[in-house]
Amino acid sequence: MAIGQLDWRSQAVGSSDAVNNYVVQAALERQKFYEVRDSGVFGDMAVDKTDASGNGMFDANVDVSGTGAVWSASDANSDEHRFMLERIVGGSATYGDAPPAEGDYNAYLFQSVFQNEVDSPKLPIPGRMSQLRIKNMIPDTKEPARRASKAWQIEERDFDFHTALTMGESYGLLLDPATVPGALGKDLGPGVGTDAPCELLITATAGAQVTIPSQGPRSTQYRDAVITALAALSASGSKYMTRVSPQEMYYRADEAKIKKVRGADWDYEGIIDGSCLKDLLNSSSDLMKQFQTAQQGQGTANQRSLKNLGGIIVDGIRFIPSKTLEKFRPYGNGSSTGLNAGSPILRYGDGTRDRRNKRFTSSDYKIGLCFLLGEAALLELNNGSIADVEIETPDGKGWETFSWTMRGVRRGFWQRRDGEAMTATDGWLQQNVMEFAFNINSASALV
Repeated sequence: MAIGQLDWRSQAVGSSDAVNNYVVQAALERQKFYEVRDSGVFGDMAVDKTDASGNGMFDANVDVSGTGAVWSASDANSDEHRFMLERIVGGSATYGDAPPAEGDYNAYLFQSVFQNEVDSPKLPIPGRMSQLRIKNMIPDTKEPARRASKAWQIEERDFDFHTALTMGESYGLLLDPATVPGALGKDLGPGVGTDAPCELLITATAGAQVTIPSQGPRSTQYRDAVITALAALSASGSKYMTRVSPQEMYYRADEAKIKKVRGADWDYEGIIDGSCLKDLLNSSSDLMKQFQTAQQGQGTANQRSLKNLGGIIVDGIRFIPSKTLEKFRPYGNGSSTGLNAGSPILRYGDGTRDRRNKRFTSSDYKIGLCFLLGEAALLELNNGSIADVEIETPDGKGWETFSWTMRGVRRGFWQRRDGEAMTATDGWLQQNVMEFAFNINSASALV
């Protein structure tokens, strides 16, 4: 029993209990938050950036092998958190008594991230008579519903992070509240006021990077350029991921000054569509053998590319296949509103918010994506807990349960110096994440 508690109740009930410190429920909610976080694709990438100064630039007592592709801050008392970034230092050394040269450095860039409540769907708990009938098989009828709700939260968190990578921020922040009640409709910066493609986007490693126009990365002109490049890739039928792709991706990230996470054996995280990874492995029998060995848990100490995480380390990149990213394949149909239509749009999957149980493997989905993540590629604000709520039905004969948390995720993108106003073309900076798109229109890729 915790100090200050008068009984074993797990949480305060009513105003008279508000002065008591009921810690049991809070500990369980915090534990569930970490269980959900660690079960997802990005679980081991998070670095806590919750500090007294309200920024993510300095860490005390945080010891990690790298600097973290996901910067995460927990705050249950605020809906906004400001992260700050130290830019990567560039420039040549000077020697002897010569004066130091001017370096390429620009500190105190920042990005604000918001959070919104995220509720799971309500799940029914059997009524009293139903519980009597099944109690010999299921003594606790509430626990299955809680487990189902937890599984939903794991999938939804991963979906939020993938949405932030592809569209700029998670749906709870991005969507228009007039269309989706409860959403915040937060602007990603001056521009078209909608989701934003990645600022560093390359179609196939040998292809050209989509150029940022003078109107800025949030402009209609940039969005149109991205659509044009993806449509050309979809129609090409030839630009697959190959054995040379990882090396070229690494070089591209280096040239763009993407800040390295410096993992144990890798510098960048690669969240990759499984079909792209399959094309990479099929292009090299040596890689395929190593990957298969890793899947069997038979890696040896001198095989540094083998990890039991379902991924593989190649040329300084830890590639992690993501089934969720496969649901973000751009829609390339030419007869409606796909990439190859007369009035093309950029739509991922079928464009719905809930596509966790859908597959996108037809000839309309010829493109697979890979995101190369450096330090602070994703910025997350959360409340640090996931709580279960039980609701009694109006007739008092049954119950429903759902879980809720607070979260918001944005793709790392640094546009403002502290105190400066934003304009569509002011000094934006992307040194955290690159997006690569490959053709996957092959029989082996679509199985």
